[in-house]
Amino acid sequence: MRGASRGARPSDLRSCRSRAHTGTGKALPDSVFPSTSRNGETVSTYILTWNAAKWHWKAGRRRREIERTEAGFVVQGRWATGNRTHDIQPGDRAFLLQQGATRGMVASGWIASEVFQDEHWNEVPGDIANYAYVDWDVVLSDHDMVPVLDLKAEVPQMDWDHIQSSGVRLPEPAEEPLERAWAKHVG
Repeated sequence: MRGASRGARPSDLRSCRSRAHTGTGKALPDSVFPSTSRNGETVSTYILTWNAAKWHWKAGRRRREIERTEAGFVVQGRWATGNRTHDIQPGDRAFLLQQGATRGMVASGWIASEVFQDEHWNEVPGDIANYAYVDWDVVLSDHDMVPVLDLKAEVPQMDWDHIQSSGVRLPEPAEEPLERAWAKHVG
């Protein structure tokens, strides 16, 4: 669980608007955060993944991102979306699941761009990957993550043991339980 200095985080997604800021300390415009629909369509939630054994998130950078989000700022970064190329849209919800030896939810945010292709994160010349920019509103350390065992208990609508790649769409019945579990954890 995060420290009490963070303050309570609202479980209502729309109320996050008032807590998030740009790097200048100005509140982000409402257009950055979706309501529960986008042009009459329901906003989707996606699980993005990260395996520390395959890609190294530099400790200093991650620490700064944790500190920035703890202070109420949004940190933008690009993240691989796996094979998903068209369903992810700006305004969709994103959660980052750490895979590998240590597994758990380590970040949440909002998709900030359409999916695009760029050089693969594995740095093999000629390899291409799909990415989207994400505005991370919470980044946690390994010590503070929501363990997969907790996710299984609190969000049984998702098969947490068979997420093979980034960009998995969360089943709609799992969206509210995941948001509740996340809000309770980062409290």
